[in-house]
Amino acid sequence: VTFNGIDIGFTDLDGIKVKPERNDIKKEFDQYGKSLVGMLSGGENLMVSLKLAQWNTANWKIAVPQAIRYTSSSGTKVTIGRIPGRDFTNDAKLLTLHRFPDAAGTKTYDIQIYKAVCVEIGEVEHSSQKGSLLPITFQAFVDTTRANGRLLGEIGVPGASASTPSTS
Repeated sequence: VTFNGIDIGFTDLDGIKVKPERNDIKKEFDQYGKSLVGMLSGGENLMVSLKLAQWNTANWKIAVPQAIRYTSSSGTKVTIGRIPGRDFTNDAKLLTLHRFPDAAGTKTYDIQIYKAVCVEIGEVEHSSQKGSLLPITFQAFVDTTRANGRLLGEIGVPGASASTPSTS
């Protein structure tokens, strides 16, 4: 898992869950009651849930923008708890998910979320069997610099030509 080009570690054996969501607008007319006449696209969301298995204070701060990391001669710490109102728009960065055990150069199944931001931190697990796990949920923001159909992310080889979309 990389965030903004920085490796933030591996996930646990449960892997990564990517959930695309459509927000459809239902078209109904009074004369047909609740029967659908059609549907319009109301946008899309993309959520990514994972558990970092190799986290430390450095990659916690990278993945969780509201945290503050302090370093001193006695060690490092991350603090949590900010005054409400922070705008996370500028914190949204490229999130790249590379499937293990694919070789480093194999990007066939890579998932790239152009602008992802941490929207939830789950319960941090500390156990002798699983180690320390940091559950994080990221949400994709629309990247307004991208073309229609590519606003949130892509799956597959980055940079593959998008000039002629395939319908099959």
